[in-house]
Amino acid sequence: MKQKLQKISDQKWLPAVILVFVIIVQLGLITDAIVNRKQGYHSDEIFSYGLANNYYSPFIDADSIQDYSDEHPLKNVNGWISADVLREYITVQPGEQFCYDSVWYNLSRDRHQPLYPAVLHTVCSFFPDTFSPWFGYSINYLCFIVTQIFLYKLARNMLKSRYLALLVCTLWGFSAGAVNLTIFIRMYCMLAMWTVILFSLHAKLYSTKEKPLLRQLVPITLVTACGTLTQILFLFPAFVIAAWFCIRYLITKRFRVMLAYGGSMLGGVALAVCCFPAAVAHVIDERNNAVHTNFPKQFRLAFKYFFDEIFPVDSIEIILYCKILLTLAVTAAVLAVPILFLLRDKPQVQGFLSALRDLPKNALGRIRSFRFKKALHTAAHGIRHANPITAVIVLSVTLTAAVTAYTIRYSIGYVDRYLFILFPVFAAGVVSVICFVLSGCRYKKTLTALLLIFTIFIRMPMGNLSYLFVEEKTLDSLSELTDGADCIFVVNAKSDAWLINTYPVELYHADQVFVTWIAAGMREEAALEKLSGDCPVYLFVDDVPTSYDDNGDPFYYYVDEEHDNAIVRIDDDKLDEELYSYYRGLSISDTFRSVGRYTIFSHTYNIYQIRS
Repeated sequence: MKQKLQKISDQKWLPAVILVFVIIVQLGLITDAIVNRKQGYHSDEIFSYGLANNYYSPFIDADSIQDYSDEHPLKNVNGWISADVLREYITVQPGEQFCYDSVWYNLSRDRHQPLYPAVLHTVCSFFPDTFSPWFGYSINYLCFIVTQIFLYKLARNMLKSRYLALLVCTLWGFSAGAVNLTIFIRMYCMLAMWTVILFSLHAKLYSTKEKPLLRQLVPITLVTACGTLTQILFLFPAFVIAAWFCIRYLITKRFRVMLAYGGSMLGGVALAVCCFPAAVAHVIDERNNAVHTNFPKQFRLAFKYFFDEIFPVDSIEIILYCKILLTLAVTAAVLAVPILFLLRDKPQVQGFLSALRDLPKNALGRIRSFRFKKALHTAAHGIRHANPITAVIVLSVTLTAAVTAYTIRYSIGYVDRYLFILFPVFAAGVVSVICFVLSGCRYKKTLTALLLIFTIFIRMPMGNLSYLFVEEKTLDSLSELTDGADCIFVVNAKSDAWLINTYPVELYHADQVFVTWIAAGMREEAALEKLSGDCPVYLFVDDVPTSYDDNGDPFYYYVDEEHDNAIVRIDDDKLDEELYSYYRGLSISDTFRSVGRYTIFSHTYNIYQIRS
């Protein structure tokens, strides 16, 4: 029986079958999160469709990302626009399919790379004038599958064990980070895929112990180019990998190999720049827009994201499960005593009892024979012969966390997406570190496997999924309410007018849309009155205060452009009185009744029907 089990475990096809099964189950859980739990969209998800599909126009309210910071007039605000503008923003129109020059133009006016929007545009081009979130999810699903395949190859190369590699894929795929990454319709799932492939190729390059051949360098060049064309963040781990290998070749005096390898990595970046020259300006803009905030705190928060989304186990849970395991162990020991007593004459039982009696003496002997120098020598030998890819992963995570901590605010929410790129390889790196710590143990792989299984078990169900957007909604569907209706949106300030870019999915079936802000809205009566037809009119008022005073009380403020840009504060009660009285008095208003509240990308709107 034992030989049969050994033959089955030696089959090369068995890990592949297990990996396929694991991926199918993981995609099932991800699909359940999308279908049954996700209720809204992040603004960046709408931007993904807009940048990919809107014909030579990256945004609804602006012609460039620079228009938001400079004194450029916004478009499509403070005036009625057809909802066709919103629909066409997220769909490919007939005759505009496979128009990649438009994608390149839109991304040159933004601060991102064009590969992911180009792929999304390709998928959407097969379904003109149609929107579906599954166009984006399908890309993420494919990237998730490829990521798992190459993560398995990477982990197998690092850990020298097929079944530990399977556990790494299980650990990663069932984590909150994997679900957040896949249900977020943005370039980050593709970016993580290119990163895992790059690490896997370099792990293979290191393990071959031969000079890099053309068939090894060409894939590295292409993956570097694709990763750079997906997101600039890819350059951080790519730089760490390239630096380590170049230093390694330099130390071993393999100068030609170093030049060939370095040329392949630089060639990939150069190829990406040639395909998309605007990337250089984007890097400069990002550097000039750095936040330079509290770096130590930011750095700690970055690492907290890594552990919270892959190993979200707090000390209370660990203590609880340890108590359960201890209780089970004590119960098993108590039940084993009468069984061992009844079978005390059996040779196997006698041998077990003898070993149990000698256990304290053997442990004491090992402690007495311990030599610090020998242990230090063993540790040094282990470090010298350890797989360096683990160190490269640690350095890549540290560099990415440091750079993002310096340039963004981790306290504003939804910023873990900047770390998504390294989540899968981080899981492999942590398991590799565990194996190294247990390197002196005879059963290190078994102990590592048990530890991973324990971690996966106590982490189920998955941790916090932050990209579900389960927020306040008293209406089942905003799209059904606004079907064929005219909609007026009142946001708090001019700086919030960009929120028009988040409305296309919710107002897909509306007729006309008017977006304004508190200060301007009360001066646009002429535009509001220019409303023909007799369809229903709904008023949406942003319920999120502009700011809070020292006592924690909310208030609104706006910049009065007619009076030297003076800051005007409006208390909540006064705002309600003035704003609602104004809209009740419009000639288009024949009623004024509340119909509910609805949240669109973290902004909850009070909704009123002002014409039936």
